[in-house]
Amino acid sequence: LIPLFLLFQWLNLLGTLMPRIIIHLVVTVQIVVWIMIGYFETTPMELEEAASIEGATPWQVFRLVALPIAMPGIVFAFILSVIFSW
Repeated sequence: LIPLFLLFQWLNLLGTLMPRIIIHLVVTVQIVVWIMIGYFETTPMELEEAASIEGATPWQVFRLVALPIAMPGIVFAFILSVIFSW
């Protein structure tokens, strides 16, 4: 924490909201990405291929197939992010 404090002091950011945002991103983004990679890797490829064969665009495959399957992971990542930020 001392190097970050010195960096924020050197950048004249002490007393602003920016250091809190940067620290939050540094801590939580890696954890959320790691969790979400695990959930999206468990999505059966057969479902995505079937949606593509039926004529869905890549965005529709993500929105209508992968996203609902990964919803528990999204909720878990959100809760974990809030706890770490708190």
